[in-house]
Amino acid sequence: IMIGEIRDEETLEAAIHASLTGHMVFSTLHSNTTAATVTRLVEMGADPQMICSSVLGVLAQRLAR
Repeated sequence: IMIGEIRDEETLEAAIHASLTGHMVFSTLHSNTTAATVTRLVEMGADPQMICSSVLGVLAQRLAR
Protein backbone atom coordinates (compact mmCIF):
# COMPACT_ATOMS: atom_id res chain seq x y z
CA ILE A 1 0.00 0.00 0.00
CA MET A 2 1.42 3.41 -0.94
CA ILE A 3 0.24 6.41 1.07
CA GLY A 4 1.30 9.72 -0.45
CA GLU A 5 2.06 11.45 2.83
CA ILE A 6 1.13 11.00 6.47
CA ARG A 7 -0.18 14.43 7.47
CA ASP A 8 -2.72 13.70 10.19
CA GLU A 9 -3.60 11.23 12.92
CA GLU A 10 -6.31 9.56 10.83
CA THR A 11 -3.87 8.69 8.04
CA LEU A 12 -1.29 7.57 10.60
CA GLU A 13 -3.78 5.22 12.27
CA ALA A 14 -4.79 3.77 8.89
CA ALA A 15 -1.15 3.13 7.97
CA ILE A 16 -0.38 1.46 11.30
CA HIS A 17 -3.54 -0.67 11.10
CA ALA A 18 -2.68 -1.80 7.56
CA SER A 19 0.86 -2.66 8.63
CA LEU A 20 -0.29 -4.63 11.67
CA THR A 21 -2.70 -6.65 9.50
CA GLY A 22 0.12 -7.85 7.26
CA HIS A 23 0.28 -5.23 4.50
CA MET A 24 3.52 -3.60 3.41
CA VAL A 25 2.98 0.16 3.70
CA PHE A 26 5.14 2.84 2.09
CA SER A 27 4.65 6.54 2.80
CA THR A 28 6.35 9.89 3.09
CA LEU A 29 6.64 12.14 6.13
CA HIS A 30 8.44 15.44 6.53
CA SER A 31 11.19 15.35 9.17
CA ASN A 32 14.84 16.34 9.38
CA THR A 33 16.41 12.99 10.34
CA THR A 34 15.47 9.34 10.61
CA ALA A 35 15.41 9.58 14.42
CA ALA A 36 13.15 12.63 14.23
CA THR A 37 10.70 10.59 12.18
CA VAL A 38 9.89 8.32 15.12
CA THR A 39 9.55 11.34 17.41
CA ARG A 40 7.21 12.96 14.89
CA LEU A 41 5.03 9.84 14.74
CA VAL A 42 4.68 9.90 18.53
CA GLU A 43 3.88 13.62 18.47
CA MET A 44 1.17 12.92 15.88
CA GLY A 45 -0.53 10.60 18.35
CA ALA A 46 0.84 7.15 17.56
CA ASP A 47 1.32 4.72 20.42
CA PRO A 48 5.08 3.99 20.75
CA GLN A 49 4.35 0.25 21.08
CA MET A 50 2.40 0.32 17.79
CA ILE A 51 5.29 2.12 16.09
CA CYS A 52 7.71 -0.57 17.27
CA SER A 53 5.38 -3.29 16.01
CA SER A 54 4.70 -1.76 12.60
CA VAL A 55 7.79 0.15 11.38
CA LEU A 56 10.42 -1.94 9.61
CA GLY A 57 12.61 0.88 8.35
CA VAL A 58 12.99 4.62 7.85
CA LEU A 59 14.87 6.26 5.01
CA ALA A 60 15.81 9.95 4.94
CA GLN A 61 17.12 12.10 2.15
CA ARG A 62 18.45 15.63 2.03
CA LEU A 63 18.89 17.87 -0.97
CA ALA A 64 22.58 18.55 -1.59
CA ARG A 65 23.53 21.55 -3.69
